[in-house]
Amino acid sequence: MTAKMHCSAAKNSSLFSKIIENESMSNVGLVTTHWDVAANDEAIDREAYLITNAWGMMLENKARKYRLYNDLDSAQNMMTDMLKASARFTKIQKEMAREFDGKSLSRTEAGEAAITSGIAASSVTGATAAAAKEIAALKAELVVDKAAAAAATAAIANNHTIKYTSAVTGLAAAAGVIGLKLLGYT
Repeated sequence: MTAKMHCSAAKNSSLFSKIIENESMSNVGLVTTHWDVAANDEAIDREAYLITNAWGMMLENKARKYRLYNDLDSAQNMMTDMLKASARFTKIQKEMAREFDGKSLSRTEAGEAAITSGIAASSVTGATAAAAKEIAALKAELVVDKAAAAAATAAIANNHTIKYTSAVTGLAAAAGVIGLKLLGYT
């Protein structure tokens, strides 16, 4: 693991603890997967790293640790154990609920931590960049659609002009024939 990953894990763990708080940690399940395919020594090393560097505080506060082996038994065991936990409000629920503090998300401890640490800013920046790309693509599509619509409108107008001219010519020809008949020329 790199220093960047360690720093990110620490940031996420800190933010997570601001959302959950210690007394609700017994309702948290920390799950490792791929035990069925990873080499056992490697999986144990990865789990040990998580316990030491990211999950330690959560486990000390009674978070539950599970290993999923991609089978029904390990999934059922995890769910059965988690369902035994007593329901508790998380810290962020208490801060935002009207019965408690009634704060907006940005005013909660977790919201403030996300803003000051740049987590929210980077998420917003990423979302803004993605939205800008999507808007640019839609504008380009709109320009293409406008050009296609203009071409289609011109073709339809041209087609109607041709049909109208043909109809008028046909009517004129018919009127001429009728006129000739009336005059006795046919």
